[in-house]
Amino acid sequence: MDPTFAGALTGLDLADIAASPDPTLVVDGDLLIRGYNQAYIDFAHANGLPAIEANFGVGTSLLAAFSEPARAFYAQAYRNALDRQEVFHQSYECSSPSEYREYLLSAYPIAKGIGLLLCHHLVAADPIPMSERRARSPEHLSPNDLIVQCCHCRKVRNYQHENRWDWVPDLIKQMPTNVSHTFCPRCLDHYYPDLGEE
Repeated sequence: MDPTFAGALTGLDLADIAASPDPTLVVDGDLLIRGYNQAYIDFAHANGLPAIEANFGVGTSLLAAFSEPARAFYAQAYRNALDRQEVFHQSYECSSPSEYREYLLSAYPIAKGIGLLLCHHLVAADPIPMSERRARSPEHLSPNDLIVQCCHCRKVRNYQHENRWDWVPDLIKQMPTNVSHTFCPRCLDHYYPDLGEE
């Protein structure tokens, strides 16, 4: 936690945040990261992001973690939560190679509008049947040798079957360098219906 920012916080139990099993961030009014708990670090490391503290540590922009159009969506949602002092909730999938996981992101406004407390609550976890696990294959490469992955559910576009997106566990275990991200049609329609209209 940024000690200067911590001194301005009122009504937050920092010991409780530190001990929470939910990956948790504290951001200021400019959406700069001002603190996080160990669960944030552990979750990132378990999901293949060992340099999380260097890339998204204290003082960095939370919005830098997103690409468009997700960046614009979350920037607006977080600013609305700050301006209106209302909690913002967003469900999302973040599965591992062997387990389906659903999370609920809750952005809680901090008193006096100085920032947000962002908690990622695990709400569902179920094993993925072996029959649904797929190995990566050439059908997942675009004509210019890119793997296109949904940045929400992490399924991969299948270029040999129109409108098909596959679950490819080895891309979760180790992300290759030729991956590009977008939204699959299901996630775009479900989570971001306004973006789908654009």
